[in-house]
Amino acid sequence: MNRKLFYRWVAAGLLWFLIFAVVVISIRNLNVVTRVSRIAADAMTVTQQKTISGVRDIARAFAVEWATWNGNPDDYNRRLGVFLKDTTAVHPPDAVQEVTSSTVSSADAVSKTNYRVRVLLHVRRLVPVSSSSNIPAVLIPVTVADLEHLRVNAGDTGQQKRQAWQDVLMCVEVPVQVIDGTPAVSGLPVIVAPAETKGDMTSHNFNVPAPPDFKTFIDQFMNMYYSGQPLTNFITPGVKIDPVTGWKLVSVDSVLVNSDRDPTAARVQVTVSAPGVDRLAQTVYLKVRADRGSYLVESLGAGY
Repeated sequence: MNRKLFYRWVAAGLLWFLIFAVVVISIRNLNVVTRVSRIAADAMTVTQQKTISGVRDIARAFAVEWATWNGNPDDYNRRLGVFLKDTTAVHPPDAVQEVTSSTVSSADAVSKTNYRVRVLLHVRRLVPVSSSSNIPAVLIPVTVADLEHLRVNAGDTGQQKRQAWQDVLMCVEVPVQVIDGTPAVSGLPVIVAPAETKGDMTSHNFNVPAPPDFKTFIDQFMNMYYSGQPLTNFITPGVKIDPVTGWKLVSVDSVLVNSDRDPTAARVQVTVSAPGVDRLAQTVYLKVRADRGSYLVESLGAGY
């Protein structure tokens, strides 16, 4: 009788243990599902990624057209008419300006369908130049269109104003609305102050002067790299580092490493030249490894 009672207690204990285990597993699975659901909700779908890309692309394209001024209202309205239904109220400024580069710095959603996109534009603008200005003479415009614009600005005096190209950075905000899944410009750009995050070229990991043998290796490698010669004897087997052509090493100005006893990384500052370019400073980061009394380069790039 005692044995039967014992077995009953054991069976009951096992049953309660199984019930407890099932409850614990269920709660754990529920927490996992909840976390996965939150991640999935925060994750961007393919459609959303496509929409964001379209918003950024159309804002950038419109900003470039808006900031390109040639003094021709018809041409200006035609270009902006690709993005806007009505451009009759849009008038170009009395100026000559061209965009040399553009980049999207941010695209913020103000609602599910409305975005504010910031575009940084590098432009060349034709500006008056005084006799005391230090703008180089080579920047004076020479195209037929530029000279015609100067003639018009001169008016009845017949005297052309001395003007030159000036490089300017413009940051504009473009409103974009998503209509039926398709981005569309919803207003003209507004000039805003740039809000760019500034980087730092200083790297505190490289503050040790390179030992003489390492410096000699770097001098030889950089000379080969910038003269387009094969680097087989200077790089780790299997690593792809192609030399550049059209440049010449002028000098190796500084070689700092992460260790004077066993350097595995280096920051190399060099000066190079090319036809039409007397001096161009370069900061090159290398990863290296010791190999039979010398070194081999494992990677080369603009950062470590």
